[in-house]
Amino acid sequence: MDITLPKLRNLLNGQNIRNESISNNLANLDNAGFKRDVVFFELVDEDGDRALEMQTRQYTDFSQGMLSKTENPLDLALAGRGFFTVETENGEMLTRDGQFKLDEDGVLRTSAGHPVIGEQGWIILTDEGLTPAEVSVTRAGEIFVDGDLRATLRIQDVEDLQALNKLGDNLMQVEDANALFEVEEVDVQQGFLEDANVNPINEMMGLIEVQRQFESTQKMIQTLDDIFRQAASSVGRVS
Repeated sequence: MDITLPKLRNLLNGQNIRNESISNNLANLDNAGFKRDVVFFELVDEDGDRALEMQTRQYTDFSQGMLSKTENPLDLALAGRGFFTVETENGEMLTRDGQFKLDEDGVLRTSAGHPVIGEQGWIILTDEGLTPAEVSVTRAGEIFVDGDLRATLRIQDVEDLQALNKLGDNLMQVEDANALFEVEEVDVQQGFLEDANVNPINEMMGLIEVQRQFESTQKMIQTLDDIFRQAASSVGRVS
């Protein structure tokens, strides 16, 4: 492989991106439903010739996180595919974070305050004096209060999960709304939250690895800089 300063600096930039990604994964370790990002490097043909270039690739790992029991009736987790639907200032978004709450008007909201969407719109449970203990949610996503069906969660999904853009507040957005479809067979677990699919030991090992690679690449760049500087100085003396 042709090792040049531009390519080494490109590799250094990729290592920095991976470092930031791993750090972000660790920072979100305690956020329900968080999905880790993975950064890797790939050798590709450069303009079809024999030279190879190291390029940085990134994707989101949507594997299922562990389900942790909380005993809170408003905590919901999805076992399997699908996302809860919520409303934001920028339209409907998706999330795997089922840490919900009721506001003073009985609106079911995310921990960040976004209304949760059901099949008929906002989920509003307006009974006076209603407590979370009176709310029952079936595995099909049906929400009952004292035996009366009040709403059904809108659980949506996309075929290509990598088409989802991660945003703040554990939200995800799909650019093409037509790619969304409602999940027919859902498995909602009441009183549970889905843990972030982050393995702290693996992430820490990755962090140590990328930091070592970063230092090694920096040394290579410094060595080449010194060689080029000495070569330029020698040429100058000969002239």
